[in-house]
Amino acid sequence: MASNVSQQPPTNHTAPSGTQNAVFRSDANILTIPDNILEIIVMQDHNRDYRCWERPYAYRHTRQLSTTCRRFRKILLPVIYHSVFLIGSRKATEAFLDLMPVYGSFCHQLAIRLPGRGVEFCSLADAMRRQRKNLSNLEVLELVIQLNGDSVTGESPSSQLQSWSTDILRKPCALTMVDQELRSWKALANALDGVKELRLHGFTLADAANGFQGAVLSSVRDLFMQLAAPKTFQTSTAKQLRTAFPNVVGITLPAAWCPNPAWIRHAFSGWQLQRINVGHVTDSWPSSTHGADDHAPHQGSSCKWAESLQVLLELHSSSLTSLALSTPMCAELDLANMVFPHLTSLTLRYIEFDDETVETHLKPFLPSPLQQLHIDDCSGLPESFSTWLDPALGRWPNLKTLSLKGIHTQQGPGDDLWEEADEEEREGWDHDDGEGWQSQSRIALEGYCDQRGVEFDGNDWEWFEGFG
Repeated sequence: MASNVSQQPPTNHTAPSGTQNAVFRSDANILTIPDNILEIIVMQDHNRDYRCWERPYAYRHTRQLSTTCRRFRKILLPVIYHSVFLIGSRKATEAFLDLMPVYGSFCHQLAIRLPGRGVEFCSLADAMRRQRKNLSNLEVLELVIQLNGDSVTGESPSSQLQSWSTDILRKPCALTMVDQELRSWKALANALDGVKELRLHGFTLADAANGFQGAVLSSVRDLFMQLAAPKTFQTSTAKQLRTAFPNVVGITLPAAWCPNPAWIRHAFSGWQLQRINVGHVTDSWPSSTHGADDHAPHQGSSCKWAESLQVLLELHSSSLTSLALSTPMCAELDLANMVFPHLTSLTLRYIEFDDETVETHLKPFLPSPLQQLHIDDCSGLPESFSTWLDPALGRWPNLKTLSLKGIHTQQGPGDDLWEEADEEEREGWDHDDGEGWQSQSRIALEGYCDQRGVEFDGNDWEWFEGFG
């Protein structure tokens, strides 16, 4: 007799077509997945390449996900502590340092602010020094010493950022450390070996150099100094830096400094620099914290920065692989007799161009094996520059990326809106007004880049007439 009981669906069912040998379980859930696979899944929405100032916002979702269960927390804790940006209250900084015996090994990048004077500064600096041994994998340290600052409390991350980072990056404090503060700073500075990239903000060059006196931080490869400069650069300061950082290959200096050529020679003649960056603060910080006004010397016509920069390039032109000059001082450089045989990345910012200066500034780099060329936020770049990318000329055959941020253009022949518009609408769209590139030059440049396989983002064009 046939059974009246209906058959229950099997727990395991056959796989869809094309997935032979696969078995699907109706009782399976995400927590049955091995940790290594689960890590790949939960990391899909996470990017470790966030710029430093973006991390407090971008990591919010990661922190929320880590509260789901113990397994998620175990997987995500190394992610949460990989890159830490402490811009908040003193209490938050102290709480972070207290956790370092447990989580310190997870931290690879740290931006930390040490504000205040006297005991307030010294206690934080001493706490940072004590916990340094627990930060065993720290590679990048962004250290903000703000003697004229106090703890930020009760503010959102965005208001905190606005309240102190802009002033620190643009105008480092010229206050000097007293003996007690200098002792704490020196003890901390001597504990920083192992860090590969060191970024110093907010205090004076003299105090920074005094802190590193007697130290040898052989691990540091990149040194960033957004520091208050003295009126007179002392040779002793140059020697202290050179001794403390024997293996530096990358240097970032503010354009507001006015070092003399002799100081440059004392400071940098012992190194073989591969990366030089003058004037551009850093992409780690919001662009609102630096502008064209911050990329020229502040001390007046007596400043010899251009002459000093000339010396710096002469010392290291043969070893440079990356050069970024973000200052109008470039107009005073004489590069005609320099050769940059290994330069693969060139960035020029805040320069006033014309037909003659394009030749002056760029011709020395024609023999260089450039892969990246950035001419950003520069005025007067002539339309004739488009022909530099003509494949027939064979210039920079290895070029992969071209950036012309801030260049204006207009609609004209070859644009969709132009072709669709009547003659009356077109009037005034495409004309030589001395400011924007005409469409034919822009389209020619984009065409050359396309032929050569050079990445060029057309969205970087700034359009006139409300189009684009």
